[in-house]
Amino acid sequence: MPRTSVKLGRIWLAVAFALLLVSDATMLHYARVPNHPVQNILVCVLIALIWTAIGAAALWMRRNWGRYILLFAQFLCTLALVLADFTVVDLREKILVGPFLSLLLSTFLYFVSAMIVSFSGNIRRLTSRAWE
Repeated sequence: MPRTSVKLGRIWLAVAFALLLVSDATMLHYARVPNHPVQNILVCVLIALIWTAIGAAALWMRRNWGRYILLFAQFLCTLALVLADFTVVDLREKILVGPFLSLLLSTFLYFVSAMIVSFSGNIRRLTSRAWE
């Protein structure tokens, strides 16, 4: 495998990981709203942060299963946050613009990083042992 594809794969992985960290930080901002109706929402954010680190470390060490863990855990945690917000909070009366925008930003950043991890050929070649 050419050395440039490994470098590009690691660069794309670093970009995706940075986006995921910003996404987790905005989720943390969303979860720390005082008097949030969902009591254990911070736990979901911390679980997402842990699985982000595990998935990114596995991809950095060229483990293909890291991509699936990264995408699946992030998808579940983001879905849980969005569903918790829309099922518990009456948006017409209790919407807080700042935390709601941080939730939307987090979801968007997760989507962008998921597209990078899913469709980047360089990351796929980085984790594939067939290219060695």
